Parts: sequence; C-alpha cells; structure tokens
Amino acid sequence: IALTISLVSLLLFISASGAENALDQNSERILEETKLIDDYWIFLNGHTPIFEQGVFKDPFKVSPKEVEQLIKSNTTSDKVYNSSVTEQFFQLSVSAGKTNPEYRLLVIAAEGLGIRVVEHYEALWEHESGSRDAFSIYSFQEYTRAKDLWVHFYCEKNGQYVVHFAITPNPDVAFPMTGSSEHPSISFTTIKTCSINYHRDFVLTPMDLWGNKHRQESYHLQELIANGTESNITFGMARNHLELKVGDQSGQIIVQPEVLSLDDTLTVGLLGKGLRGGIATATHSLEYTFALDCHNKSGVGKGVNDTDFRKFMFSFIPPPFDRVEIPMWVDCKQFVEGKFFPFNVETSKNGKDVIYSGKTFDIYQKGAGPRQANIPPEVGATEFYIYLEPYAATTNQSEEDFVFDWFERVDVSHTHDILDPEIVNIATRGLAVTKDFQRMVLVYNCKQPGKTNVTVSFLQHDHGYDFNVIKHCPNKVQIKSTSGFWRFLFAAGVIFFGCFLVTVLRALIHKEHSASKDYTPTSTSKRKSETEMSTSTEHSRVQTYDDNI
Repeated sequence: IALTISLVSLLLFISASGAENALDQNSERILEETKLIDDYWIFLNGHTPIFEQGVFKDPFKVSPKEVEQLIKSNTTSDKVYNSSVTEQFFQLSVSAGKTNPEYRLLVIAAEGLGIRVVEHYEALWEHESGSRDAFSIYSFQEYTRAKDLWVHFYCEKNGQYVVHFAITPNPDVAFPMTGSSEHPSISFTTIKTCSINYHRDFVLTPMDLWGNKHRQESYHLQELIANGTESNITFGMARNHLELKVGDQSGQIIVQPEVLSLDDTLTVGLLGKGLRGGIATATHSLEYTFALDCHNKSGVGKGVNDTDFRKFMFSFIPPPFDRVEIPMWVDCKQFVEGKFFPFNVETSKNGKDVIYSGKTFDIYQKGAGPRQANIPPEVGATEFYIYLEPYAATTNQSEEDFVFDWFERVDVSHTHDILDPEIVNIATRGLAVTKDFQRMVLVYNCKQPGKTNVTVSFLQHDHGYDFNVIKHCPNKVQIKSTSGFWRFLFAAGVIFFGCFLVTVLRALIHKEHSASKDYTPTSTSKRKSETEMSTSTEHSRVQTYDDNI
C-alpha cells in the first residue's frame, strides 16, 4: 500500500509540473500571437481616426524623419496632420477594446512649444492655463481605462514644431503570468504651427439687462481699439451684459478675465458665467455682467460741458497670446440708478474672509497652493454666512429699496470620490439672498481616508461665484450604514428560530408521552411471549454453534 501511494504521488507531481510548463508556454504563445495594440482604437476630436485595430490612417502614417523633411521643404499641408495657429488643443480618444489593459501615454514636443495633457475638458481654462509654467516639452502619464484626453499647446516662438505621440499597452495587466513588461507602442507624429504675433478676431456684443443690443451689429476688437486707447462701448445702467465670441470656428480659450476702474469715483464689478473662463467660438459666447456704480462727481472724462463719462478697462488672456485690454465707458450723467450690492460669504458674521464684494479670497481659490484653506480630519462640517452688503448711499434713494439677489442653484463638487458632500440649512434651488445673514452648512460626509478639493458654486444665468477648500478625511472613517438594521434582523431571526425549535421539541415530547400512555396488558403479554421466543431461539443458535465446533 505504501509503495502504491508513493507512485501515485510521483505521477501527480509530474502531471502538475507538466501542466504548469504548458500553461507558461501557452501564455507566452498567446502574447506572441496577440498584439495588444491591434485591439486599440484612437481618434482625434472624436471623429477623425488615427489608429484602428492595428492600422494607421492618413495623415498619421508619416514617420518622424519624413515629417522633419516635410517641414524643411514646406510641404506639410496634406501629408501630415497640422494643428493650425488658432488650434490650441485637440481631443485624443483612446479605447483598448476587449483587453482594456493599462497603457502609458508619452508626448514629446520640440523646443519652443509647450504641451500638457489633461483629463477633463474644463481643465483647459483653469487659471494656470494662462501661464507658461503649466506647460513642458514632454508629458508622460499612465491610464487604467479608455479615456478622452485633451492635448493642450502653448506657443513660445513662431514656426512649425514636431509633436511625437507614443501609446504603450501594459501587458502585465492583460497577461499577468508571462512576466513581460515590453511591448510595441502605437507611435505617430503631428505638427503644431505657431504664430505668437497672430491676432484673433474677437467679437463683442454689449446688451442691457433684458438682452437688447446697444446696436444692431456687434463690435470687432480691431474696431474698438482702432483709436488707440479709446472705444465706442458705453454703458448707462447699473448692470450690463456683454457676450464675447471669436470670428472663426476654431475655439479660443479665455482665462483670467478682469475689470479695472480707472476712476476712483467709479465702482466696477465683474460677474457672469465667463468669470471662471471658458472657450469662445463663433457660435458659443462667454457671458459677462458689469455691475457699475457712479459716485458723485461733476462732468469729467471724454465728454464736454455737462457730460460725465468715466472709464474702466475690461481685459482677459487668450493663451498663448498676450492679455487683451478693451477700454469702456460709463455715462454717469445719464446713468439709470440701480444699486449694486456685492455678494459676500464668510465663516463668521462680518468676517469678510471667503468672498467679499463678489471676489473670492486667494486662500479659497482652487490651486492656491500651501496657503489654501484646509479642513482637518476631525471637522465634519463647516458653517458659512451669506448675504448682500450694500454700498454707502450715493443718491437720495433709500438702501431699503433694493431688490434681493437670487441664484438658480447652489452646487457642491469634489475631485476625488472619498466623500459625499451636501449643503444644508439653505435652499439649493432658487436661493434668495438679501442683506440679512443666512447660515449655510457644508457637511462633508467622509467615506474614505484621503484629501480632496471641495467646491461650492452659486450659479445664475448672469452670476458666477464659487469658493474651494481642501478637505482631509480621517484614516478611520465612520460610515453611515444600515448595520444596526441588519443586527436587529439577525437577532429577530435567531429568536424566531429558537421559538421554532422549542415548538418542535415540545411536540416530540408530547407525542412520546402520549405513546407511552397507550400501552395495554395484552401488549405486555405479547411482548413477554416474544421475549421468551427470542430467548429460545438464541439458545438453539448457541447449541448449533457448539455442535459445529
């Protein structure tokens, strides 16, 4: 028996070793026969194919050396993809098909061109987009699934620049048993044309509160600055709208819009959706609202006699181009009175520390660095006070005559899914704000350890206010759950099952007790007879056994 067991064990060991070797060889053969790149689909701007299941499409077949030769010979128009002067970014969609492994994206640009790759469309007009420091000559990142990415350019010099792309699958994810970390890449090359002296054709449409245009035709930027520092845009109301577009279809990123009063008796505030930045096209405009207040002063400015014109500057950065400054005027003589009451957010009454006069303090702006407001792990909620603060009266109108401001909604968003924040104690839809303090509570509801940006936004068709904090969630998070309910359900089940067992046992005992009461003398006599017969039979069996011996 011992010998048999040893032979069986040896056969099992040899069989297992052979299976393992066969599995390794089979995995290597699969990796050798299956090119991961053949399962990839790559598109430009959502519809132009670059690479489909192992095949490059025109105009992405040209090698890097051929691209450099085409640039030197100035024949790049049709043979290679060329991002024009006005094309500041493009969308790169990467799909890994069925295998869906991790992949690495490497982008390298020639000296004189800055690049960066972002995962969210809104990141294109972040505050840092107007700064060269946000860009580099290369970008290397890893991704774990199909992604829509945006490649953003920043021109430093005039010329045409080669941009190399390499997408490399990670076979360790698709075939983890092979131990291989090398695999062919999907490589292609494009060109970016830069002209830092180029001027976009910006189109501006000033309107009143009801959307009525100042004139039938919109203003073009070159028309507005034709006279040097003068322009023809003049406002005469407390609140005025402005739409900003570009003259061609190629989108233009707009960041860091600002207003600056050039008269100490003129107060200017900037509101609107475009306040956060955005992308203007020929069909999509960025909207701004100028909140104006004329203080008492006799006629001074570009007018004469009894006129009273006061000047302010509206400016923005259209990267990679320089800041655009547009002078504008306020007709304070014909000014239609209407008070501008700045929107304030504070952590304590009259604290003036989060948003004051419609402007968010630096520490509550996203990306403020080490100085940004941080919420420690032990804090589960933060309270804020919101209200409107009127300026000192400059007319005979009473401060009590102003109407309240309102917001369509109050949104709260976050960058990492480690919490479920919510706004309580105020209406998050149709919020009315007056000069009276309203207490707003931001509850963080941490569910995982870590830290994340939390942004609160007050949104209206012509308003845009927001502030941001960094919330740190504790390592041991107390998650609200239904565990108490399940414990109750389990206890109830145990009690029910126990009652059921008691009932069954009582029934069995009752049945046994009833059966014992049913015995009669006849049955006793019968049992005695059967016992005697059994004894007689047993004696006979013993006798027979002795005889056989």
